[in-house]
Amino acid sequence: MAADVLSPIALETQCLYCHPTDGQDRARIAKRELEDIIRLRTTLRRAKLQIAVMDADRRTSLTSRWTEVDVSLRAVVAAIHAFDQQQVEELLHDSDAQTERLVATLPKR
Repeated sequence: MAADVLSPIALETQCLYCHPTDGQDRARIAKRELEDIIRLRTTLRRAKLQIAVMDADRRTSLTSRWTEVDVSLRAVVAAIHAFDQQQVEELLHDSDAQTERLVATLPKR
């Protein structure tokens, strides 16, 4: 499935091809949102690797928090697919905040 998803720049280009006179700048916004999702997914992947090598009690606690963040990020993706711009922004903000809180609990590298 990942191979079927456009890159942020390809999405912006395709949007502008079909909607060249979009006064709401949705193509640029969609590109930024995809870039934000990629950034958050990358951060979550790194966090998962750090969590995997922790002691069992801490690993269990942080894995639970990691799963909550992952679920919130999946909700952002679902909102993008539903073309619900307002919900995307709200969920993206929430997912970003949850990710920052998770990362803050991990040891500094």
